[in-house]
Amino acid sequence: MGNGNYSTAKNANGVFVASQEQDSIYSVKLIATTEHGCSDSTTSEITVFPKPLSKFTPSTTAGCGPVEISLSNESSPKDTGSISIMSFDWLINGNTTNQVEPTASFIASESQDSAHIIELVAKSEHGCLDTATHVITVYPKPIAQFSLNSTEGCTPYKPIITNNSTPNDTGDINIMTFNWDLGNGESSTDPNPDPTFVSGNNKDSIYTIKLISISEHGCKDSTFNSITSHPKPVSSFVSDKNNACGPVDITFTNTGINLDSTIWNFYGTWENTSGNPKRNFTP
Repeated sequence: MGNGNYSTAKNANGVFVASQEQDSIYSVKLIATTEHGCSDSTTSEITVFPKPLSKFTPSTTAGCGPVEISLSNESSPKDTGSISIMSFDWLINGNTTNQVEPTASFIASESQDSAHIIELVAKSEHGCLDTATHVITVYPKPIAQFSLNSTEGCTPYKPIITNNSTPNDTGDINIMTFNWDLGNGESSTDPNPDPTFVSGNNKDSIYTIKLISISEHGCKDSTFNSITSHPKPVSSFVSDKNNACGPVDITFTNTGINLDSTIWNFYGTWENTSGNPKRNFTP
């Protein structure tokens, strides 16, 4: 049979194994003998082509979506040829291509990790096939989100920060990490920091709070919000007379700062009076 086996059957069967390096040629010889001892022989060759190797390496097998992947084709015909004599069928995202080394792009789910299969069918110049696959895991982008009980207050202003971030997968906020830039020169990694904001130079001070939320896979999202810290008012006034014989008219000049309104108390009574009031005092 040419493969190390012999047979005396009228119609023989044989198994011919391919080499892993080149085409294999088997020489099958048949000797036919009559009942009188006369004989004749014939020979035929069988060529067995090796199974090619389908092999590829993605630039990454997991990442935060969207994931862009390049594919390195390392297939071999397993004979004396090279990859240049082969043909390929890729299945990526439900689409097919026969490029030697295509690229792939995968979009993340908005609710869980997603798995995508890349399949490569490699074909030798003889039509022999082999298949390889890789699974690409795509992690969703988290959502960075926080709320404030108020976006403005009087100095020193201590807002209540509530972190509403989500990893956008089957986990929750407890598996996430955070980087806060509180805008007042301070930073924090606490889920819900407790900063204080002070106004300066007797004017409103605006601070921008920035949050970077990071999922357990290292995927990131960011958001920000602004708050205003108002300065405290300073109440003061002067009078044009500090002592005099009564009855006397005295003018009071309001020297306060950061005032939206003023309330004066004259003779034991509170008055909403703007400007610089004038009152008569009688002994």
